[in-house]
Amino acid sequence: MEAQTEKLFAPITTALKDALGTDALFELYLPVNSLNGRKAAQLSAIQQAIIDWVKTTAPTIPKRPYPDYKGNGVGLSRRPNVPFDVALCRFEPPIIPGKHFQIRHTVDDVEKLRRDRMKAAIDRQEISEACRVESERGGQIDSRAGAERHPAYQSLHCS
Repeated sequence: MEAQTEKLFAPITTALKDALGTDALFELYLPVNSLNGRKAAQLSAIQQAIIDWVKTTAPTIPKRPYPDYKGNGVGLSRRPNVPFDVALCRFEPPIIPGKHFQIRHTVDDVEKLRRDRMKAAIDRQEISEACRVESERGGQIDSRAGAERHPAYQSLHCS
């Protein structure tokens, strides 16, 4: 995992670490997994486009106190040669001495993802309980009968 993170983000952080000055903290927002699975040439082009955009845009963003996420920032917007939305914020002063740039990851529709995980967990719990009750009665549950009602059923094995 660290090797992958290094490959995906180190070129960006290395190029921007000393290029943005030391009087502010810059946060670059990228969608989670947005760089995963890309071919080397495409990844490199995206990384360079992000670097160029941040270097150009960073000095123009008004400073604000950390962690004031309301107000000034640049984005979410699609940049040339970057196939996803990015955003950049500038805070003054930097919270951690020597740390002036960081990448943060965004997730689209967090609430929908949370609801989906909760529903899957509830479905698994209901199926598990049904398996337990049926096995206490000495019967078996036909996995085909429950599969339509509970998509997670196929991954469980009642005996």
